[in-house]
Amino acid sequence: MNEQFEEWILKNTSQSISYEYPDYFTWFENLEFKYQWGVYLEFFDSVGIEIKDDLNGLHDFSYKIYHYDDELDIIEPFKMFETRTEAQQEAVKKAFEILEK
Repeated sequence: MNEQFEEWILKNTSQSISYEYPDYFTWFENLEFKYQWGVYLEFFDSVGIEIKDDLNGLHDFSYKIYHYDDELDIIEPFKMFETRTEAQQEAVKKAFEILEK
């Protein structure tokens, strides 16, 4: 996990969850990705990175990342994914790469 993400998640997580799950990061990483997705969106929004997942046709999924730094950068893969989850997972990986630059 990314250090900035860890700090953000601890700051923005309900204290009751932190007390109930002392090893919160292990608990979070073991959730199905669909439950992690909303947390990742909130985090990346807070650091100026917006992720959109797109449906292109019946079974083709992709994503776009809007990075609001000094100017707007739009990142789109030249790849289609068979499932929305695959596109979302790849988008999260790419967003972390952008964040760490």
